[in-house]
Amino acid sequence: MSWEIVVLGIAIVSGFTGLIVQGIKKILKDVNKTFPKNILVLIVSVIFTILLSVGYAIVFNIPFSASYVVLTVVVMIFGWLGSMFGFDKIKQTWQQAKGGSK
Repeated sequence: MSWEIVVLGIAIVSGFTGLIVQGIKKILKDVNKTFPKNILVLIVSVIFTILLSVGYAIVFNIPFSASYVVLTVVVMIFGWLGSMFGFDKIKQTWQQAKGGSK
């Protein structure tokens, strides 16, 4: 799997997680319930990333391997962070991990 696909996966997970969480928060508000937002974002991100990864593997006939699972976890973590903090924070973390500017 190429890094372009990984970055695209992060963007998809981050964007859709934010949309799904907003919908869930509206539903919870309508029934007068509360739930910690960060935990809700984490749960949605994990579920959505797993569904996206399994769907991608099935559609493109990609065998599950250790590297595929690791990349799925990377997409999950960065998608979760992107949903919580925004893309600028992800970009900064990515550059720091690659040894770039702070």
